Amino acid sequence: MLPPRAGPRGPARTRSSPFHDCRRALRTRIELFCDLYHLTAGDKRARIDKLLALLELGEVADRAVKTFSGGMKKKLDVACGLVHDPKLLFLDEP
Repeated sequence: MLPPRAGPRGPARTRSSPFHDCRRALRTRIELFCDLYHLTAGDKRARIDKLLALLELGEVADRAVKTFSGGMKKKLDVACGLVHDPKLLFLDEP
């Protein structure tokens, strides 16, 4: 996986992450990736709201990830891959 970048948007790739099986909420998991990419508080809030709407996860944003189906966890993977607004996104599985 490519390291986080503060400069120009680099490519990103997603794959199923075992750490998504946790008691924390979906929103908290996405916030972690925002922090890894050093997004400001305002950018973080706007980006999370946009990703939740894009992936239709707004209704479950405050639910624990461990309660999600496999498909919902895949959507979380995609959201985490899009946090830094990459120019290109590689998906690990069809």
